Amino acid sequence: MSEDSLKESLDIIVISENHNYLDAAEEIIGNQSRKYKLNLNTASKVELLRAFENNGRDKFKSDIILFDLTDRVDSEYQMGLLNRYMSRNQNVFAIASVLPSEHEKLIYNSLWQNMQRDLEGTPLSLTNCYRILEKETNLKNLKIHFGCINMEQLKDNVLECIDKLKRGDITYVHEIAQMPSEFKQFSERVQKETKSRIVLSSISKMRTMDVNKIKGVVENLQPKYHYSVPQHCFPPFEKLDNFNPEQVQESITPLITDVDKLIQSIYIHIPFCLHKCAFCDYTTVEGTLNSSSEYINRLKKEMQMYYDLTEWEVLTPKGIQIGGGTPTMLAADRVKELGEFIHDFYDLNMLSQLTFEASPNTATAKKLDAFRDIGATRVSVGLQSVKDDALLHWIKRWFSPTRMQKTINMLLQRWPCDTNIDIMFGLPNQTLDSWEKDLEAVVDMRIPSVTTYYLRISPRTGFADYKDLPHQEIKILMYTMAREKLMGEGYVQIANNQFVKNPDMQKYIYRDMKKRGGGVLGIGMSSYSIFPGLIYFNIGAKDNRDYKNLHAYMNAVESGRLPIEIGKKLDKHEQKILYMTQGLKLSAPEREYSGVNMADFEKRFEKSIQESFPHTKTLMENGLLEINKGYINLTPSGLAMEDPVLKTFWQGEDV
Repeated sequence: MSEDSLKESLDIIVISENHNYLDAAEEIIGNQSRKYKLNLNTASKVELLRAFENNGRDKFKSDIILFDLTDRVDSEYQMGLLNRYMSRNQNVFAIASVLPSEHEKLIYNSLWQNMQRDLEGTPLSLTNCYRILEKETNLKNLKIHFGCINMEQLKDNVLECIDKLKRGDITYVHEIAQMPSEFKQFSERVQKETKSRIVLSSISKMRTMDVNKIKGVVENLQPKYHYSVPQHCFPPFEKLDNFNPEQVQESITPLITDVDKLIQSIYIHIPFCLHKCAFCDYTTVEGTLNSSSEYINRLKKEMQMYYDLTEWEVLTPKGIQIGGGTPTMLAADRVKELGEFIHDFYDLNMLSQLTFEASPNTATAKKLDAFRDIGATRVSVGLQSVKDDALLHWIKRWFSPTRMQKTINMLLQRWPCDTNIDIMFGLPNQTLDSWEKDLEAVVDMRIPSVTTYYLRISPRTGFADYKDLPHQEIKILMYTMAREKLMGEGYVQIANNQFVKNPDMQKYIYRDMKKRGGGVLGIGMSSYSIFPGLIYFNIGAKDNRDYKNLHAYMNAVESGRLPIEIGKKLDKHEQKILYMTQGLKLSAPEREYSGVNMADFEKRFEKSIQESFPHTKTLMENGLLEINKGYINLTPSGLAMEDPVLKTFWQGEDV
């Protein structure tokens, strides 16, 4: 009989997603010679969560738990998971591993303080945190970390006390209460405060989503860096490279010499605005139109440079988007000049749709007629809110209800089937009541297409440092309210955030071509282009609030060089990430053939989605992704958590 079989034993569970953490624990803790034999088991946080959800409360029951908190000690999901485990296993001796920089934050965390216990009649604490000596959690540093834990925390006299606790010879002081979930508290409060049918129905939908569970699953799959999801999905601005003129000439231009046949969408940026709205993360020029004619001339010169520097034939786009900024800032004569540029430089025989953006503050009958005359077939107007005047004023959308209604009437007269309005949720000071009134007003207006946007928080907006922002449950509820209300009134969801009355007539060609992997050419200040293996942005994208952007863009074009400022050459895996995250934004759960075509993905990249992104299995098992008729798309739960779900794909080869 072996010596180990004669020893008293204790069970120890190690919880982490970091393989280095698990391997180091097994090697150092599991192989240490001591009075007690430690039966070591390992599990991920997702596995622990699943055990709770499947009532497998005893599956990972243990006498000692080592819990990895080296990524984020302020994570509600991780702290809630540890609390849930310890409240069900009151006798457990717990050690949480933290980075030196996070130690103080953990000490003052209220949930951590709630989990503190002492062993009766001894100075021994049953809930402990232990700092990793170095900030890097590589295998070498983690071995040192567990060596220290062995010597200081898992000594024989400590294990003796844990064994006595297990046998019931001694007991602990202070019982850990399982904290109620954030969603439970939130839903109970909302139900007390409202009688709204749509709000209560949406809360019920959220309950079936199991918000706490999916928040935890998604958070556990987040990439190491915490950048916000940009409008182009990937890579985040912080990961783009600076391109100087020599690099553009020597390495970028050769990459695009033969991509003309791949270009399906063209974006033309008109940067002029009356003022910068607080929520806007685009590059704009406030107030002046003195240079608008000169700017249009630069658009022509930029496009001509592409033809001169490459082997392109005349481009034949299927979709053109005139965005901003505010295109309706242009006078009617300037709109005509813009139309001449489009007709002179592109073959429009294959064009299915020309969209432009409008604002109630600047749209006039004469300007709208000019856009119609140049071939515009679709218009999108940014209202952001329809009924909350105070909110509009606060986000710097200064137009009266009368002006807004007049603009809507003019648009519907000219584009009765293809007028879209944008409304926003998740704004500071926005209430559930005001959001519901906005949704009701949109329905009453008989708008054929409605796009709902959440407030994108990034350093590029006026809310970058704003602290009083709606929490995630509020944003999920508002999105769910929009789906419930609009689809209940006969709208059909055709993409992640767009709802239309007639899906056969109210398509958005520019967006659909782009997000299906078609080539995109951006013209104008700060516009971006996407080609196989390459994404780049024009001057103005790097710092969208630099007042010198317009001058720099126009000087670059005038000097005869492509005005490319930042971008990235994408390796094969990065191309997959971009294709996947863009395509998932076309998810419409109730419609067939929405999201990402799995066969097209495999044909393009010679690997399946599941092989390229193994975590899709976890997302599907937890109701965030689904497969329908050969397409993989976000479910209603996945759409409600869209940005965090998309970021789970920001992983892999040096991303």
